[in-house]
Amino acid sequence: MLVAPAPSPRRRWPRRLAALLAAFVVLNLVALVGASWYYSDRIESDALRAVPGAWDRPFTVSAVDPAAGTISLSPVAGSPGLAWQERDLTGIAMVEGLHWEGGFALSQGTDSDPGPSVLRQARLTEGTWPAVGAPIGAHTFAHPHGITTPWQQVTFPGPEGPLEAAFQPGTGATWLVAAHGKGAEPNEFSRMAPVAVGLGMPTLAIRYRGDVDSPPADKGRVGFGSTEWPDLDAAVRYAVAHGAEHVVLMGASMGGAIVASYLRHAKDTSVVTAVVLDSPALSLQRTVEWGAAQIAFPGGLSLPAPVTWGAERLTSWRFGLDWHATDYVSDTRWADRPTLVFHGDADTTVPIATSREFAAADPQVRLIETPGAEHVASWNVDPRRYENALREFLAPFASTS
Repeated sequence: MLVAPAPSPRRRWPRRLAALLAAFVVLNLVALVGASWYYSDRIESDALRAVPGAWDRPFTVSAVDPAAGTISLSPVAGSPGLAWQERDLTGIAMVEGLHWEGGFALSQGTDSDPGPSVLRQARLTEGTWPAVGAPIGAHTFAHPHGITTPWQQVTFPGPEGPLEAAFQPGTGATWLVAAHGKGAEPNEFSRMAPVAVGLGMPTLAIRYRGDVDSPPADKGRVGFGSTEWPDLDAAVRYAVAHGAEHVVLMGASMGGAIVASYLRHAKDTSVVTAVVLDSPALSLQRTVEWGAAQIAFPGGLSLPAPVTWGAERLTSWRFGLDWHATDYVSDTRWADRPTLVFHGDADTTVPIATSREFAAADPQVRLIETPGAEHVASWNVDPRRYENALREFLAPFASTS
């Protein structure tokens, strides 16, 4: 009886190698899908979820000298908001607001070597000086939280229900209508409004769906203009109904996307004569990829590009996001009137590259870059330069008739 010879080891190794390669591919695919799923969760929670911005107070007052106009702030380890507030307070010199229970001050300068505390020059603008030990925070809005003086609170009819806005009256027939960024609020424009009001322009800074005291966003998620533009359309109609003959639109961060989407989709935008944008989020996909590129792992490793790619597609599938609908750079036909753009070259939230591409694509767009400025902080770094450029741009449109 003949016995079949045992398989040669040389015949077995290709099968074993193939099995090992298959296992390697499967494990990597599983890891890729898992990492992409996790990062799509991050996109939904960080970029899409409509969450009001926090006015955290991650410091305590360690010393205060009203006569000298100084406040020393000591960080409280592990407090929400500490990382970015400490970055702003100890980085490039700029104007910020300091807020505590019962008071507000404007602070200018920087403390590049803070040690255990941060010393700031401060000018009290509201309330009383804080006591030692009081919780205190910093904010680039440079204005107290909420719709407060000199703003007046008004309400206008929106497509999903009444919407609030902050309003400052003016003598002219050209209004400035402004949309703030995600998680921000109307007082974001307290830094810019004095220029417009000084030119006689009534100024309306709106809330929109998903904001505090506003109709909810669909499924609790923002649309980066694709869902919010009808609220801006309603605000423009409100301005016209109350005497506006012309409108200049202003948008900060996601508010810039809302302005772009309104100009792309609204039936009649003829009343709009000019546009001002500050750190505009003109491509959500590019913004997400910019954030992903800054994620650092031990050993200097960054988030692999295939993970970001997979997360973007999972985000579309899981949450119904249309990336094309939030892209205002690839097709700029909506930008058919004079436009002024401010953007800091140190912006870690929205890439300045999108503003540069936008300006390069349209001769009516003027981009002013602010060296060292973070997200929507060009005014804070150089208020005089910002205000002079804004005034020069707005003046020809500020009708006083």
